Amino acid sequence: MIDHDNKFIQVKISKCASTTVQKSINNDFNKLPFNYVKTEYELKVFQKNLQWIPHYHLLDQIARIEKDVLQDSKEYFKFTFVRNPWDRLVSHYFFATRFKGGIDPITQKPLPQQILYKISFKEFIMNLEEIKMNTDWVGEQALDNAPYLKKLLDNKGFSNNCYDWISDENGKMLPIDFIGKFENLEEDYNKLAKLINCSILPTSLPKLNPSNHKHYTTYYDKDMIQVVNRLFEKDIETFKYKFEN
Repeated sequence: MIDHDNKFIQVKISKCASTTVQKSINNDFNKLPFNYVKTEYELKVFQKNLQWIPHYHLLDQIARIEKDVLQDSKEYFKFTFVRNPWDRLVSHYFFATRFKGGIDPITQKPLPQQILYKISFKEFIMNLEEIKMNTDWVGEQALDNAPYLKKLLDNKGFSNNCYDWISDENGKMLPIDFIGKFENLEEDYNKLAKLINCSILPTSLPKLNPSNHKHYTTYYDKDMIQVVNRLFEKDIETFKYKFEN
């Protein structure tokens, strides 16, 4: 999400409460998605889906600002939320398996996680590097203007780190002003709200697009823990995550 009036960018990383944060900001600023439309491209995206603000890699958003708005992206406050990788993978899996056949009941199109509907959670984790994510949605939701995100998900699939969404093509983290954590969602959101001058601080945040599952630690054995430990090294080291006992 890009707000040109208040000059901020939200990097909506999948399964990190990004829609919850986006809609809370919309409410706090008394804005609806169409209030963010400033360019011809944004108008086309809005007309395609009146309620949805797409996911983008930070590099995609920087490119849109500098191409369409002719502004210096350095002037925009950039933020995102990240999540414990073991927990995030559980959320990916159970989000897909709650829909019959892995099909979105609203759009009637395959979910990015559709393939997970057919396999066990252990099979998912032990084959993370081989399982391909359906990335058709990336082009559809952003009208083929999210090339960096599509490249990331085509290359890494479900083993994409949160770190990857906010780093350059050489793997170096881009300048970002605030990183909140899913685990501290309300506390970190209230910190963010003050930084971007939201007038209303929520007492609680609604849970949007939740998946129904037990605590993530109940789904892993030692081998599965180590797979995630290896593939999500960037998130674990950068954001200080660990597998809880």
